[in-house]
Amino acid sequence: MLDGRSTAPSRDGDIYTQILIPSQRPLLTFSTRYLMNHLIQGIAHEQDLNHELDHRVRNNLQLVNSLIFLQLRQNDHTTAEDALNQLNTRVMAMGAAFSSVNRTDRSFRVSLSRLLEELFGEAASITSDCCAVAVQAPIPNISISVETAVPVAIILTEMVVAGSSCEPESISLTVTSHGSRDSSVSIRFHRPGTPRDPILSEPLSRDIVTALTGHVAGFYTETPRGDDIELGLTFRD
Repeated sequence: MLDGRSTAPSRDGDIYTQILIPSQRPLLTFSTRYLMNHLIQGIAHEQDLNHELDHRVRNNLQLVNSLIFLQLRQNDHTTAEDALNQLNTRVMAMGAAFSSVNRTDRSFRVSLSRLLEELFGEAASITSDCCAVAVQAPIPNISISVETAVPVAIILTEMVVAGSSCEPESISLTVTSHGSRDSSVSIRFHRPGTPRDPILSEPLSRDIVTALTGHVAGFYTETPRGDDIELGLTFRD
């Protein structure tokens, strides 16, 4: 007996633990096999709850999208229609972040490469598929928290939409890892004769990017490079 417990093997090799009261009489007897099975069932139940929560989040985001589209169908004012389209774009970016969460290892983190696949798949339809996004180099194996992935997804969406407004001939993407916590995503838009005015000029988009960039302890840049304009986001997880 040790600390009010005694253990003994059974005939089938399982271990039984007895919790004793001061009178030395067994109060409860637990099978180690029973405890392990109970623990496994608890973990499986937790995973089911997480999947259900994720399913509900995505369903609610889809519901918001549907409401926006219904409003768009009943609206004939250009300014309001543009605003609703922009709102829908941001909601879809949030959905891409939640869809990219890794639940197989219970880390609940987001692979940056998967997030970019989800994000540019959504963004391509929003920008009328002006051109494909070419990845310049293999994307590093970077995982980020959901709390970081959501604002990063929205910022990158704003960058893609703003850069696509100049109707580029090509779009290229580069991802760089800077140590264990800092990463950067550069999106280069190529179009000869592109004006050198700021790309992210729409006031609301600029305010959103400024606020969310501060949230991820990062910074946003616009850099002219010959016939290209490069939009960059550096962030910390």
